[in-house]
Parts: sequence; C-alpha cells; structure tokens
Amino acid sequence: FGDAEQSYLAEPTAEFKEAEKQRAAFRAKTAKFRAIWDPAFQKFVDAKSDPDRIAALEGLQKLILANEGLPSGLKLTDFITLCRRVKGRAVQTGGWKTDTEIAYMDMVRAIKKAENPNYKEENFL
Repeated sequence: FGDAEQSYLAEPTAEFKEAEKQRAAFRAKTAKFRAIWDPAFQKFVDAKSDPDRIAALEGLQKLILANEGLPSGLKLTDFITLCRRVKGRAVQTGGWKTDTEIAYMDMVRAIKKAENPNYKEENFL
C-alpha cells in the first residue's frame, strides 16, 4: 500500500445495502423463532413428570423440524448439555424412564437430520 491514500465511500454500495437487508431479515426471523423456542424449552425444563417431558420434547422436535435446526447461536453440544442437566434432575427424582429417553433421542436425531439432511438413515446414531 505504501504511499497510496485510502478513500472512503460517501454512500454505502448497493451490495452492502442488500446484505444489510438480508441480515436484518435474518435477525428478525431468529428473534421470532426464539420467542417461540425459549418458552417451549422452559416447559421441558420445568416439566415434573415423564409424560410432560415427552410432550415438551415432541414440541421441541416439531419446532426444530420447522426451523430446520436449532435456533441460531445454540450449538448442538450446548443444547445436549442443557438437556442432560434436566435428565440428571429427573433421574434423581425417579423420572426419565425409557419412553422419555426414546423421545429425547428422537429429538436429537431430528436436530442432526435437520442440520445435515444428507445423512444416511442406516448409519445414523
């Protein structure tokens, strides 16, 4: 660069304006989904019985499939950690039987399928 002077644009380019519109639309979509997701996940966390947990897991699974994955910013490993905490508390109180574990694994499978639709069914989990 040496002696060359940097010049700044007085007006943003058309490409920048278009990209900004796309970012704003993505943020709005994400915020809308989180407004639905957060209460649904809290319902799972607060569930006191296995039937309530299963219903909450099935609700989360439907949201995951509709959104084609977890909410933006939530990694699968972090989400699994949060779910395992719920499982740990449930097991201490005599909950989280086989039906709940099956619903949980179905939800995890749905996440992986939604986030990577090219997986092979027979080699999955």
